[in-house]
Amino acid sequence: MKVARVLAAVLALAIAAPACGGITVEEYFAELQRFRVDFKARGDELTATMQSDVQAATSEDAAIELLRAFFQDLSTVLGDAIDDLSSLDPPSEVKDAHDQYVATLEKTQDEIDGILEDFDQLTPEEIGNVFASPEFTDIQSQAQEACRSLQAVADDNAIEIDLECED
Repeated sequence: MKVARVLAAVLALAIAAPACGGITVEEYFAELQRFRVDFKARGDELTATMQSDVQAATSEDAAIELLRAFFQDLSTVLGDAIDDLSSLDPPSEVKDAHDQYVATLEKTQDEIDGILEDFDQLTPEEIGNVFASPEFTDIQSQAQEACRSLQAVADDNAIEIDLECED
């Protein structure tokens, strides 16, 4: 499902580390790996719950309200990720890619919040196609570019991590 792919792309790296400063590249990626596993589980659970709840909804109105709740939860998850990533003081080797990734999360949260502001004016079809919009496609591309940049730094430093970046 497109929702799951976009969530995976946007959230794959999201919770990188608690507040810390002056860390090495190795420490950065160790924190990144530890938190991305936990965060992926959080995103997967959010998506699975939304999908099963919407399928079980007894009316279109109920399904739409469940989607509204999903977007609200997604905005919260993204806000948490932004806060966590922003508190990290990345080493210079990853700073540009790190900053680019934080920017993609901020753009994603802005898009989600815009959807929530306009939610009552959207048709069910428009709500269902949110993740196929040009805005989300562009953000997903930017997130993957940042992911590939982070993966390249890890590879250049012989750090064994697979960020699961899409090509």
